[in-house]
Amino acid sequence: MKIIEQEAEINRIRLQRRELEVDVAKAIAESLLKNDRLYYTRLARQILLLIDETATAIPEKMNSLLSKQTSFMMWSECNAQPSLYGLRRVGHYLESGAGEPIKWLCVCSDLIRLFGELSEKAETKTAPLTPKSQDKWKILDSDKGKLRPGPVFAKPTEYKGAVVKATSPDGWGHRDRYDAPQPTTVLQPFVDIPREKVAWRGVEKFRFGTDSVIQTIDWTYGLAIEGADVSGTTTDSIAALRWCAAANGESSVNSWAQLIAIATMVSQGHHTIVECGWPLTRHGYMDYKIGFYETLVTSKKENEGLYNVLVKFNDDRRNNHVIVCTMNGKTRGLHFDKTNEKDEYRKIAGIRQAYSFCVAGKQDSVAIKNFLKANHLDTGIINQIP
Repeated sequence: MKIIEQEAEINRIRLQRRELEVDVAKAIAESLLKNDRLYYTRLARQILLLIDETATAIPEKMNSLLSKQTSFMMWSECNAQPSLYGLRRVGHYLESGAGEPIKWLCVCSDLIRLFGELSEKAETKTAPLTPKSQDKWKILDSDKGKLRPGPVFAKPTEYKGAVVKATSPDGWGHRDRYDAPQPTTVLQPFVDIPREKVAWRGVEKFRFGTDSVIQTIDWTYGLAIEGADVSGTTTDSIAALRWCAAANGESSVNSWAQLIAIATMVSQGHHTIVECGWPLTRHGYMDYKIGFYETLVTSKKENEGLYNVLVKFNDDRRNNHVIVCTMNGKTRGLHFDKTNEKDEYRKIAGIRQAYSFCVAGKQDSVAIKNFLKANHLDTGIINQIP
């Protein structure tokens, strides 16, 4: 292990990580498009059907809601206006397979995001829906309540020596963010996809709150510090895919399909991988370990092709495994660069473990020191951490 003493070097590592993870997201997008493009057509058709059924019962309410949903690329890509008629144009676009493949996938993702927006605002519990529609909305209402809990800042772990075990998932996954006074500018390497209706992306619109766990994870693990926090859109995607599986009489949905959030939002700069990986890990679709990208796939057996693509990113020169902390009053990076050190680093790279180091916006230096001691890493370094 070596100590990185210059903050400029740590910042360079952060920017390299951002660039690398955009490439990871692109690789996932290519895999999804190659794997089963028709799956997303079916998904889109189901969502459009649900919206259409709801609109039949409360057309004025739905048209009013839709007219405000302007921050989606799909309207300009499909040459449509935010309306029920516009949604039908979106459906025709998806079924025809028109447009560049990555934009086609982004339109699928936008439709999922729209689904999440409408499900929260349509007040369907009191709407005079048909019995068939009511059953579908009940599934969604129940699911989204579990997926989107209120903020919880307590530490959901228990210590046994240097080993940390996560308890109930209900105690983690919150976010703490606010609208930024002025949208910030996020430069390349994010993919520029035309967005005529809105000039900002998620990471540009928001700023972190003081209790943001994601912000502390970004700082601690040498990630680019962006600002969007835990991805609520990813939970919308989970809910939408679960609903579609239930509507089709399926007991579950392939976890690789849940990667559409990472594939489309990370490459556009709406969210980072850890922001999307957080809720996907929490709900059992992966067990993401920061910087070990094959863990974005549940198992090699489930999707060997994508697994083999992602595991190659582990050896990318831009993939530096670091822990950033305060040492002797200054910011320092601990670089785990030897093979055996990377194996040890992997133990603290899981999102649940990262949470235990970074809960409530405060880095737990005691937990970091305990880990270094337990794994017989440099004791001279340990003595410099307060």
